Amino acid sequence: MKISLNKTIFSLFYILIFVSAIGRIQYSATSVSYWIALYRTSIYLIELIGVGYTLYKHVLLFKRNIAAFLGFMVLYELAITFLRYRSLGTTLFNEIVIDLLGWPLVFIFTYQFVKDIGILKAFKGITVCGVSIIIIITAFNISNMGRIGINPAVGGVGYCVAVLPLVYLYFPKKFQKIITFIVLVIVLLSTKRSSFLALLIGIFTYYISDAIIQKTPRQKINKMLFVMFMAIVAAIAGIYMLESSQLEIVKEFTSQDETLSGRTLLWERILTNYNSLSFSERFFGSGMHAVKWKFNPYGLGWYAHNSFIETLYDYGIVGMALLIIFIVMIIKKTIKMNLDKSRISPIISFTIPPMLLFASSSYFFEIGQIMIFYSFIWSFCVAVFDIGLIEQKIESGDVR
Repeated sequence: MKISLNKTIFSLFYILIFVSAIGRIQYSATSVSYWIALYRTSIYLIELIGVGYTLYKHVLLFKRNIAAFLGFMVLYELAITFLRYRSLGTTLFNEIVIDLLGWPLVFIFTYQFVKDIGILKAFKGITVCGVSIIIIITAFNISNMGRIGINPAVGGVGYCVAVLPLVYLYFPKKFQKIITFIVLVIVLLSTKRSSFLALLIGIFTYYISDAIIQKTPRQKINKMLFVMFMAIVAAIAGIYMLESSQLEIVKEFTSQDETLSGRTLLWERILTNYNSLSFSERFFGSGMHAVKWKFNPYGLGWYAHNSFIETLYDYGIVGMALLIIFIVMIIKKTIKMNLDKSRISPIISFTIPPMLLFASSSYFFEIGQIMIFYSFIWSFCVAVFDIGLIEQKIESGDVR
């Protein structure tokens, strides 16, 4: 059997995305150094593979598309970071490579890979294995919460939500609802409010999109009835949990914490400091992770817990505008996919609520980690839509 070098490279690229997740999840749970080394090495290899493939193929990436705009945004962020920091230590250099370059390069290279090579059958097996490992180790870490690590749920739960679109793309239909239920249970036990909301709204968005793209009125009605049924069940379950459940996540939702676990106080402090910066810093930014490295609120090395505030402080008004334009481009492309009734539209539609929720209340665009998966899914969906590949692959059974 002849082995295609390009397909092998793309498969390795995809495998490393899952390996990076495993490394990051286990480091969050154990703080053992070799797990963070695995995470960083995986991201480095992903970037090297992408760059190597691009140079090998002599591909001109910067054409008129989302990948091109993202490339411009990264160049701007790099330029501001190098201008604002007088010296780059090892830690900051790693953060530049992993957090600043990581997810944008995954988007750019995935787009190019898919346009050149298409959808690979090997991705089915890789996805099944990778998703299964992520869910198993996250469930194990949560079951041992309090005995290992400080908060082992943090990393794994975000990854469980992030991989669900890949479950809907590659898993057999009879397993999709089972995996969704398992992830829902994991998120409930984790006490992560934003992840719970992101998951619920993402699932509903997925099924609403799935109803929109149906070809006949009967199919649309059946799908919408299913969505309404899910909404009723979720409402009944929610009322029951609010009234009688002892789950910690329910206590989190019903608490009278107007500061969102201290987030609003942190945001106020960061914005107050931002307003005291020079015009140049406010307009162009102070460089990557400046909230943590330069302002350092409370002296704890925290990020802003809000990607928009973090971007405003780090990259100024210009950087904020570029980020908003990128988000609008992704949402606009998602709407177009739904209007064109593309079979890939439910996959990318799922990601929009988590993107907006996590970006507004947690770390998202400013660090790698789960952004690697969202970036891959966005780029994958955009590429297969742009080249009209998804319909024929669904017919052949390469994707579900």
